Amino acid sequence: MKSISKKKYFILFFLLILIVSITIKLIPNNKTLSMQSGFVGFGLFDDSGSIIDNGDTIYLEELNKSFHIKLSQNLEKSREYSMIVFLDYEQIEFAIEDDYTKKYNFVLSDNDTLSKDIKFDINNKEAGELSILFIKKPSDRIKKNDFSSAMKSQNIYSLRYPIGNTSDRTIHFEKDFKQFKSEVKVDFFISKSYNDLKLITEIKENSEVKGIFSNETNNPLNYALIALNDWNQMELTNGKVSYYEIPPNTSIIADLKLPKSDSDSNIQYIAFPYPYNVSYDNIKSTQVIGSSKIHLKTSSDN
Repeated sequence: MKSISKKKYFILFFLLILIVSITIKLIPNNKTLSMQSGFVGFGLFDDSGSIIDNGDTIYLEELNKSFHIKLSQNLEKSREYSMIVFLDYEQIEFAIEDDYTKKYNFVLSDNDTLSKDIKFDINNKEAGELSILFIKKPSDRIKKNDFSSAMKSQNIYSLRYPIGNTSDRTIHFEKDFKQFKSEVKVDFFISKSYNDLKLITEIKENSEVKGIFSNETNNPLNYALIALNDWNQMELTNGKVSYYEIPPNTSIIADLKLPKSDSDSNIQYIAFPYPYNVSYDNIKSTQVIGSSKIHLKTSSDN
């Protein structure tokens, strides 16, 4: 991990009430953290108590050491979170205070902090990225046509770390999609139809949706796509992870199939830009792009 000789920083995200814009501020970690109202901050710390910058490299020999995870908030009311962890975009178990789980739910009061030891048992010498995600309000179901809540649910807090190894990696990109010149001003979006880009709040099981990726740059842009069903990773068409390469100044549409379900659940698609190419200097590569949280309803529902 990169050494920081003078100041350690804790990333803070300012949450706007009506839109999902994010303002990032850096607060010296060697001072008492006193957050203004409306802020959420989080970070991963090594066993010496130093923060690991989002996008910094964690080396293979360090992965099985103990780490510390923190999430602090100063909001007007309490909030529930779910923490999930991925290795190469596949969900893995992790230990919080020595208790292993695939998702860790917790509730913070209005001005509160989660501060826990966390451990990852990773033996894959070819691993390329460790990702930690925090889902807001995981138990909430989006009500029909509640587009304000659906929009806010797209914002997922992420920590992404490249794993330092020398393994060669070949990415097998999906080929089954429609391609056209970019006209959509969104990086990633899930909709029922390309011709009517509207957030989905609820949908019947076994339905089809459209995954829309856009690249307005002059260079190819890659994404890893996953899907969660009640915050457990579910299968896509060709496995748990689908990779897409978006040509310059181009959009693509991928057909995606929602699962059958015995009960109502939450579905969310998450796109990881720059898979296996995370960098401390490229802030977009440390982020993820979420679809809206979708209420999946069984066929028996009216």
